[in-house]
Amino acid sequence: MKLFQILQYTPENHPDRQNLVDALSRAEELCNQVNEGVRERENSDKLEWMQSHVQCEGLQEVGLCLSVCLSLFVSLHIHYL
Repeated sequence: MKLFQILQYTPENHPDRQNLVDALSRAEELCNQVNEGVRERENSDKLEWMQSHVQCEGLQEVGLCLSVCLSLFVSLHIHYL
């Protein structure tokens, strides 16, 4: 980030230094929130896909269905990496 580079060259006693530190902190927080939102959306899209493509009706055990769904999720996750 450019803010990080600017901060590196800003002297400790410069009057704007604390503002730069605060701005960098807020920018990092925003990036983390955006990344988390993207991850949540990707997981939601994968879950929607599984719900529309995986039929668990008629399976004797719920555990088997969960196992199938989990393996599909892992496969989809690897595919999207």
